[in-house]
Amino acid sequence: MHIHLFASHKEQFGPTVELPDCATVAELASALAQHYPDARPLWAVCRIAVNQAFADEGSRIVPGDELAVIPPVSGG
Repeated sequence: MHIHLFASHKEQFGPTVELPDCATVAELASALAQHYPDARPLWAVCRIAVNQAFADEGSRIVPGDELAVIPPVSGG
């Protein structure tokens, strides 16, 4: 599966990462932490988007879904 990254994740790992298929957002979060353990603190504060909408941990992922890790943002 192909996951888009932004901000500090993009700087550290590039614009995308590849992981084995995951069935849920929770599995995806776990796979990110397992494959990139040095970035666990970063992954922990991010949200995962499926098809350009924030998803909760129980959300299903199917082949062809667009996936992205969205870091926290601030405004002013």
